[in-house]
Amino acid sequence: GVAHDFNNLLTVLLGIAEIAIESVREGDPLRDDLAEIRNAGARAAAERGIGARAHPCRICGETETG
Repeated sequence: GVAHDFNNLLTVLLGIAEIAIESVREGDPLRDDLAEIRNAGARAAAERGIGARAHPCRICGETETG
């Protein structure tokens, strides 16, 4: 249903954001924008209970859930 489709879209969004972040050089302001996209997706996923494992944030070095 709709919830399943939304979960799939969040998964894709998070994956693409992570790949994009890795492809942009450190210090590039675009990395911050991409991190915002990834973090917003991670918050939405956490609210839905998707991806309950913690993973390191490659930009900030902290641990996130999402």
